[in-house]
Order: sequence, then structure tokens, then C-alpha cells
Amino acid sequence: MTAGIKRSLTAIIIISLALTLSGCSLTAGITRRIRSNAALKAVRKSPEFNEAKLRSILAQFPSRVGTVNVSIPKGTQGATISGTLETRVTPMGPDWLVDFIASWNAVDFRRPGDPQTGRLDHTWEFIVTDKGRITAQRELGYFPPQYEK
Repeated sequence: MTAGIKRSLTAIIIISLALTLSGCSLTAGITRRIRSNAALKAVRKSPEFNEAKLRSILAQFPSRVGTVNVSIPKGTQGATISGTLETRVTPMGPDWLVDFIASWNAVDFRRPGDPQTGRLDHTWEFIVTDKGRITAQRELGYFPPQYEK
């Protein structure tokens, strides 16, 4: 073995040992990612997600964890506003919190009583067991543009 290869192997061993001793695990990270993807998939296949009105709204969100800049539909008349749609999956003990978050500028859309400036958001939230069952669903935040008549 050359000296360069020995140094590289030594560095890999030291880093692996440090991660193991600190409680970090590459395997745990990969397992967490697989389980979060499974939780998101379970939501997308659930009857709650596939209820007609909700499906048409949530189908616009990223199919993986992430955020996209989009034109958010404002009701059913074809009007849109600029905004972001974010898909987020967060571990919550043995369960998973799956959030679909729409965010827009208050100047572009607000209801009476809402702030007139800044960002407004609305969240569609699902709690998923590690077995893929939806145990709770709720909505939070401001009235979303998608619900406008």
C-alpha cells in the first residue's frame, strides 16, 4: 500500500469511529430517509389524501421533500398568485409528521382580518404511523387561495 492510501484509510477509520462514538450512524440516517419516504408515500395513497378536493390541491406539491416556486391557483376561475409549495416529513417518535405547506404574499391574497403584508401560509398535516397508517389529519394557518370560490 502506498502512503496516500494508508492515510486515506486511517482518516476513514477515524471518522467512522468518531461518528459511531457520537451516536451518529450512516445506517440510521439512511433508514430514517427510507422511512420518511414511506410515510410520504402512505399519505399520497391514503383515502384522506385522495378525497377529490384535497387531491387536486395536494397533487401540486413536490412528490419528495422540498420546496418549489409556483403559481398557486386562486379558486377555480383560472387566476393564480405567486407562492411556494413545500413538502416536509419530520420524525415524531415512532411516527411521522407529513406537512404540505403553501405560502404566499399577503398583498396577493388575504381574507378580511388577515395581515395585509408579509407571508401567509396554510398547512395540510398528516400523522403517519411507522406501519403507514394515517392516525390524524388537520389543517392550520390562513385560508388558502386554493379554497377561494
